[in-house]
Amino acid sequence: MIDPDLKYCPKCKDEYRAEIELCAACGIVLLLGSDMMAAQNQTDAMKNSRKGAILPGEDIIPIHKGALNELKAIEKELESENIGSLINKEGGGCSSSC
Repeated sequence: MIDPDLKYCPKCKDEYRAEIELCAACGIVLLLGSDMMAAQNQTDAMKNSRKGAILPGEDIIPIHKGALNELKAIEKELESENIGSLINKEGGGCSSSC
């Protein structure tokens, strides 16, 4: 739970007293808990506004090429963030085992 009166590192999320300015581990400027909470709320709102599944007629942009097991792992991660994805064999059609 974030305390709005304490400070937090935006990178490692370590908690600090209000008078501390820099993260001891990361060396970056700390944020007030209230600012961290606002950023988290904005992130949550963005996640909830994502469309999810790819619909017919939507543009599809290739973002990664790789082995099927690697692509399945990426697909699972995208799915957990409610981002639509589609795995497609380059060139279409069936594999050489057809």
